[in-house]
Amino acid sequence: MTDKCNSISLLGIAWVFGGMIFVLVYCTAGISGGHLNPAVTFGMLIARKLSLPRAVMYMAAQFLGAVCGVGFAKAISGSDNYT
Repeated sequence: MTDKCNSISLLGIAWVFGGMIFVLVYCTAGISGGHLNPAVTFGMLIARKLSLPRAVMYMAAQFLGAVCGVGFAKAISGSDNYT
């Protein structure tokens, strides 16, 4: 079995992950305040920074985005990796 990550170090992976989070927050800052986590949305609801209908819509979109992301990752990597 060959190592698929032999050309990038842990530091490179950290930079890519950080850059991805930066882009996601930058793209969604005007819509949801830059948070992509349903737990943050729930916290903002409890703190009364969001109304209930808006929080429910945010959470639905966040969960749907997570499901689509998992489906996309599964389609790219192939179904042999998941049993």
